[in-house]
Amino acid sequence: MSSVDPVPFEIQLGLDFGTTFTKACVYELELNRRGLCPFPERMRQDFGLLPTRLALDADGVVRFDTSESSRDRIVEYFKLGIAGMRIGRTGPAAIKGDISVPRPRVYSAYYLARVIAMVEAWESARLGAAFGSRQLEWSASVGIPVAYFDSSARGAFEEVVHVAFAIKGEVGDAERLSRLESLYREAINTPRNARMSTTPELYAEAAGLLSSYRTPDGVYALFDIGGGTLDGAALHFKRRQGAPSVNFLTSQVSPLGFEALVHDFAERLAPSTRTGRASLDKVRQAVKVHHPKLSPVAGPAREQVRRHVAAVVMGAKQRSDFDWTALRSLPVIFFGGGAGSRWHADAILGTWADRQHERCGIPRYERIDMDMFEDSVEGLDPENAGRFQVAVGLSQPEGTGTQIVGFPSRNPDLSRGYDAACLDCDAILKERYGW
Repeated sequence: MSSVDPVPFEIQLGLDFGTTFTKACVYELELNRRGLCPFPERMRQDFGLLPTRLALDADGVVRFDTSESSRDRIVEYFKLGIAGMRIGRTGPAAIKGDISVPRPRVYSAYYLARVIAMVEAWESARLGAAFGSRQLEWSASVGIPVAYFDSSARGAFEEVVHVAFAIKGEVGDAERLSRLESLYREAINTPRNARMSTTPELYAEAAGLLSSYRTPDGVYALFDIGGGTLDGAALHFKRRQGAPSVNFLTSQVSPLGFEALVHDFAERLAPSTRTGRASLDKVRQAVKVHHPKLSPVAGPAREQVRRHVAAVVMGAKQRSDFDWTALRSLPVIFFGGGAGSRWHADAILGTWADRQHERCGIPRYERIDMDMFEDSVEGLDPENAGRFQVAVGLSQPEGTGTQIVGFPSRNPDLSRGYDAACLDCDAILKERYGW
């Protein structure tokens, strides 16, 4: 009779709970090995990309596997509903309405519970019989936007993550919504697991940048172009007695991601017709290359993106005692599945001239690329690596990375220290653009 090895086999799960796709990376500490969960072919969009959606039938049954749910209603964008955000002009039906337990949280917790159970089963099979006598000890980190992490919405996300881990062994691939609501209520008050946490997504994405000895001290602007949202932040990176630290000066999250704008542009281009897959594919390609045909419909979205970017960059100058005159340029880094979108890049980088940031002492934006992963990751395609940055970064055990020393809510506005010309410029821009 075999005995159980008293030394547990530790695994860190990095879970990128995306608006449109979810990704998972496991890190086996003892083996110093990372790997992406591929997810079943019938369910995934591509290797490692699991659509963040559920199916709801007419009888109130929620299904995790949407691959054979042609007659069911598809529930999407429930992650945004956790923070009360809607996407598109009217907001998806999936996050409208409210009950005693908000449905976006119920959908999110159930979805995450099934994803976690799927990853754990895959990892157990991957390790095989050689580790049969070892107890697997899981820790996990789920990413959320910096703006939510530094707000009251953080509590809602942490609640969802807690419930997901609490119910993962009690739910299957099909559950009545009424039962999920009941399980959610019961799980809220159960003891929290200290090994399960939330982490700012941009911090996880920039892990390679922040841990590299080659990264100079200074201010950096980061933009995660996801499927549903545009997540932006400015940070001050500094080594304190040799130890790297990061202070998040500003953060913004807006429903301006790649897929969100594809659907918005498609509707504006042909408002009276039903948008099919072929039409959406054409618009996707147009956004990727920034085709001129988007010009008649893209103006409102471009203005929203530039408001977003201006709030990130100018807010950082107002909350930093860093000497901005020492910067030759402001490094701007793009992350996420939409990082290759030329339309987004032009809208973001064009903010400097459009908002006259030179008059405010902001150096010209300079897009820089970074070596994302110094260690190998099993299953990672270098051509598609940007989509998995969050998951890989989250697989780093908590407490072993660059120290976070501040968030926007803790950084006071220092703009009164600017010279008169910059104060005047700030006042004009605030009045004109409302930030």
